[in-house]
Amino acid sequence: MATAYELDLATVVKPVQALEMLSRHIGGLTLTWNGKNSDYLLGSTIEIDISEPLKSWQI
Repeated sequence: MATAYELDLATVVKPVQALEMLSRHIGGLTLTWNGKNSDYLLGSTIEIDISEPLKSWQI
């Protein structure tokens, strides 16, 4: 059984920069390209994906 969480944050860094920062602080994660349109961090028990909001979501 998998558990999914969503966290919305505002920052000036790009998604790949945020993933690189997270990978430096959480051991055992590998920055990986999904082959489509984004990077994500992959570990033995976790997957972290970051994306920019759609323009229609921005206020």
